[in-house]
Amino acid sequence: MKKSIYISHSSDATFVEKRFVVDLVQQVKENNLSEDIWFDKDEKIIDSSSWLSTRLENTDKCRAIVFIFSRDFMTCPITVYERKIIMERISHDDESKRPQVFCVILEQVQFTRTFAECLLSVNAVLVDLTGDLAHLSIEEKTSYAVGALFERLDKIATVKSPYMPPPIQSESKYNEDWKRKRVIAWNCTDVVEWLYSIHVREFYRHSFAEQRVDGYLLLATRDSDLQWLLGVDSRIVRKKILSELMLVLKSEEKYSESWHLRYRLIRPKRDSIYLIYDPQDARLASNIKTDLLRRGLQVLSHDKLGQSREEFLQLNGGNLAKCSYAICLMTEAASTSPFVFHEVLFSYWLGGDRSLLTLLFSNSWNKLKNSMKATMGDSPAIDFEKKLYSESMSILEHHIKPQPNLTGVVLEQKYLEQMTEGVQTLKSICFANMTNEPNVDESIVIPKIFISYQWDVQARVLEIADFLESNDLPCWSDVTMTPRSSTSRMAMRQNKSQSTADAAQVENLQTHIHRNMKLSKVVVCCLTPKYVHCQNCEQDMLLASSLGKPVLPVMLQFVTWPPEGASERVRKMMTHLPRPVDLSTDKLFKANLPQFLDKLVRFMS
Repeated sequence: MKKSIYISHSSDATFVEKRFVVDLVQQVKENNLSEDIWFDKDEKIIDSSSWLSTRLENTDKCRAIVFIFSRDFMTCPITVYERKIIMERISHDDESKRPQVFCVILEQVQFTRTFAECLLSVNAVLVDLTGDLAHLSIEEKTSYAVGALFERLDKIATVKSPYMPPPIQSESKYNEDWKRKRVIAWNCTDVVEWLYSIHVREFYRHSFAEQRVDGYLLLATRDSDLQWLLGVDSRIVRKKILSELMLVLKSEEKYSESWHLRYRLIRPKRDSIYLIYDPQDARLASNIKTDLLRRGLQVLSHDKLGQSREEFLQLNGGNLAKCSYAICLMTEAASTSPFVFHEVLFSYWLGGDRSLLTLLFSNSWNKLKNSMKATMGDSPAIDFEKKLYSESMSILEHHIKPQPNLTGVVLEQKYLEQMTEGVQTLKSICFANMTNEPNVDESIVIPKIFISYQWDVQARVLEIADFLESNDLPCWSDVTMTPRSSTSRMAMRQNKSQSTADAAQVENLQTHIHRNMKLSKVVVCCLTPKYVHCQNCEQDMLLASSLGKPVLPVMLQFVTWPPEGASERVRKMMTHLPRPVDLSTDKLFKANLPQFLDKLVRFMS
């Protein structure tokens, strides 16, 4: 980061507070630090669709940060995120990389204990403008703060280039430049010209010029600011200025570059979902989308990636704005994905009646950027990593479309408790999964191969398992479980009239399936005509896809490729797989087993 000193301030601040921040930055820059200070107003990104992500990225990279504390600062969402990022950096960065912290206290605020301890740990510099200094004017407070900060900031600065003031514009003739700019980009002359165009008296225009009100400060003015700070004593004129300003802002929404502002005005549709995922997880996203569509939910996702950050958000931001839920698929790829990063932060920027929900498929907390930890850490999440896929999908459906009307009071209460407890903050789930790993018996061999099959070929499956284990490739299938059950998994699943004990056994078996497939490196699917029609084998394929496991098909009975008569979902999954190794006859079984072993080894590597 070239500009090493970051100014953290509230975007929702009052006119007085923004005036203080602008003057403070201006005076510091005039002392040869113009290329060392990062201030979003001067970077001209406030009206950008990537304003939020840019601010958080720079917070994560700065060498020093200046907090401007006020009551608005403590409640502003972006400054809440910035404080979390700094706390994360102070807690986990090496001492040499920790940012230096400067706190300018404009109004009395209450710090949390954790934040106060972080400030103490880095010997943060405090400039308190409350108490005995509260009666000072804005100009006097600015001068005091600059005097207290400059010497320390000068030691941190690396560029130290002289300040180049903007060119002085002639006020003798109005050229109506303001009509070609957005309000946020107006300079002081533009503001005065605009006031002239709406027939505001010269006396009032001089007051705006003397106070150096530009577009940034104009947007922060309220009726009381106009009256007491800018000297507009006429109620009619104040009302005229504010109403005309609203008309200008309304007209700006029609500009082509204001697409993100129009998206922000879209009212999200109920029970609609936008999937946020990295392109590498396209297959997982497709499976999730199919399951959600079956549950009667509308699902959208990005269509095109574009050539830049702005183009990517412009192409897909409309769909994101239409949805009431943004669901992020958190995987290894997503944790470092720029696509996920920008869509997540854009969804936060959109705000309104939109909610972000994370589906955790891989605990990548330590790989996340600090800005992602700050924004997503306290948002709701569902654990797909440790829990069964079907159970997690039920929790997701209930979270989006609650179904409280269940028959039986006891069943309803138990169901609701399970659904409610299944949604926790992302940070709590990640920390629990890191600290509560199950103890594994060292005598149990972790499988490298998971075998998915239909019950009519158990004998062949046992032969394949024995062959693999003789080649130091431990494998797992329900028929190889110890002690071996006389009833296979498929038979148990397909038995429609199960007792309570049988149901518990099936649930326990499902847990075994999920755990062992997750531990395995490759999933082998044994193709037969019955296999491709079996719903439970389809579930195995879906689980393998959600866990990111490579699948190697073997043909134990002849089927066409891709299999005909299979469901559209199965065919779609099969088309992405390599051609199966043919083991459909005794002769081919003996001849092609070495080829099968060679493919497995390559898959594992």
